Parts: sequence; C-alpha cells; structure tokens
Amino acid sequence: MPAKLFSSKEIMELKTNPYVVDVTERFVYFSAEFKQRFYEEYSEGKKLKKIMEGMQIDPNILGMTRIYGIRKHIVDEAKSGRGFSDFRDNPLRDKLLHMSPEDKIKQLEHELAYTRQELDFVKKIIAVNREAGQE
Repeated sequence: MPAKLFSSKEIMELKTNPYVVDVTERFVYFSAEFKQRFYEEYSEGKKLKKIMEGMQIDPNILGMTRIYGIRKHIVDEAKSGRGFSDFRDNPLRDKLLHMSPEDKIKQLEHELAYTRQELDFVKKIIAVNREAGQE
C-alpha cells in the first residue's frame, strides 16, 4: 500500500505530466515511454530523484517509498523481456477495473481452481519421478 494518499491538487499536477497515463488518490500509472526512459537513465547510474525531476515529476509528491516501488516495477518489467507497456495497453487490467465485485469473485474462484489443478498435476509428476527413481 502506498505511503500516502494524493491530494486533489497533487493529482491535478501529476495529470498534467505527459508521462502520466492516469492518477488515482493511491496510484500513478506511467506511460511506456516514461518506463523506457526511466530504465535507461537508471541503468546509466542516474539518481532516482534526478530521473524524476528530469521528467518534470516532483519527487516530493510521490515520496521515496513510491519512487523505490516504481523503480522495482520498471526493473522487473525490463527483466521480463516483454518490453514496457502502458497501463492502458493491458486488457486484463482494464477488464478487472470495470468488473462488478461478483464478477471479480467468479474470476478469482476460476483462477484458484485452475491453480489447484496445476498443483495437483505437479504433485503427480513428482510422485511418478520418485517411483521411477526407486526402481
């Protein structure tokens, strides 16, 4: 959970930045261009505050806890090998935002059942491998 909620004034200031896709009182969603530039500058050894200031984002509004979180998410996204994406480019996230609570529960129940099936399958593979190793 973020360290602090954004005030309406801070939200308005963040929304004027071209690198910001959306802002709520809890979260800031950045563009793929922001993430790419942030990662390149971070990889070059530039300080986090300087990177933010260079993109006209006041680090005091975000706070260091959020900035460290942003860094972690961007580095993880870079390591995934899928490239950077905008919040608006994620259809699953967009779908979840517009789901009713009942539909979200159904979706999560489905994911849980699927995960349990996967786990049972892995357990069976391990058991078969153990049996094969004993013979």
